[in-house]
Amino acid sequence: NCIRQRRRLKLKQAERQARSRKEILEAALDEFSCQPYGAVTIDGLCARHGISKGMFYHYFKNKESLFLSLVGQVFQGLAAYLSQWMAQASFADTAPTIQAFFLARAYYFAQHPQEKPIFETAMFHRPPQLAEQIAQLHAPLEAINHDFLFQVFSQLPLRPGLDRETVYRYFSGVECVFWPLLDRFRAEGPVEDVQSLVSASAALLDILIFGVVDPLRR
Repeated sequence: NCIRQRRRLKLKQAERQARSRKEILEAALDEFSCQPYGAVTIDGLCARHGISKGMFYHYFKNKESLFLSLVGQVFQGLAAYLSQWMAQASFADTAPTIQAFFLARAYYFAQHPQEKPIFETAMFHRPPQLAEQIAQLHAPLEAINHDFLFQVFSQLPLRPGLDRETVYRYFSGVECVFWPLLDRFRAEGPVEDVQSLVSASAALLDILIFGVVDPLRR
């Protein structure tokens, strides 16, 4: 009886701890998605979300550790989504497959809009002191990108002088600038709906993959 009772108490304690940690992470998601990293403070987070500082510091050492936990959560969610997408993808038609892979991120963040600013901060405006830890958290996503691009380009004849590792590095760079580039590429301005997103991205990706110069006339 005593053993069962202790187990029940430990289970309840674990459930309470999980709820408390989740509450803090949800507050952090709200804070970091609405303002720049440097503007977020523990005092402000606790005050706005009714979280005691004692509870906060029981689970997180500081703002840096909180942000890293949040980034890890965002990266894991996106990685799981892309892994599921790849498991169902057809690699028969190269250009549409690449287009769909890029669009998969857009669909994910359309479903999780608060996570997009966290991802962008981690990827493009990361705090210098957290660069190494964020790179480690991003490694599973890098592996997914690498696997996808090697699969898709294994079916294409590359230009003389190019190897698949070079092409991978190129598309890794394209991934980082694709969405701002897409907004500038469209004559009508930023993409605002899924239909225009698909149409514009298809045109842009066609240029990024196949270039702008007719190879028979250059």
